[in-house]
This record gives sequence, C-alpha cells and structure tokens, in this order.
Amino acid sequence: TFTYRLLFHPLSKYPGPIMGKLTDGYGGWHALKGHLHLITMRNHKKYGPIIRHGPNRLIFSSAKALHGP
Repeated sequence: TFTYRLLFHPLSKYPGPIMGKLTDGYGGWHALKGHLHLITMRNHKKYGPIIRHGPNRLIFSSAKALHGP
C-alpha cells in the first residue's frame, strides 16, 4: 500500500511530506495538537503552492494554484 501511494498513485507527482503522502493520520495528528495551520504554511513554503497532505488530499495556497503547476 505504501509503495503504491508513493510511486503509482495518481497524486504521486505532487510534493509534500512523506508521512502526509502515506496516511491521513499526518493531518489528524497536527490538527489534534492544534497547529495544522502552521504546518500547512511551512509545507507551502517548502514544497510550493500545491502540496499533498494526505493520500487523497491536495491543498492549494491560492486560487491561482488551482490552475496547476
């Protein structure tokens, strides 16, 4: 499952933290700790306007980012 999510999943080309690509628990953990918004901002600075924060979740930094890379 993890190999598929990292290499063959349709969203595998989008950058993001490894744990975010593998499991939804990444976002859940940071939300539980109360700093998901800070982690998301840090990841946008590191990875760009489109980031993958879950196996099936992309987060866009702006409306312009919706038009793709």
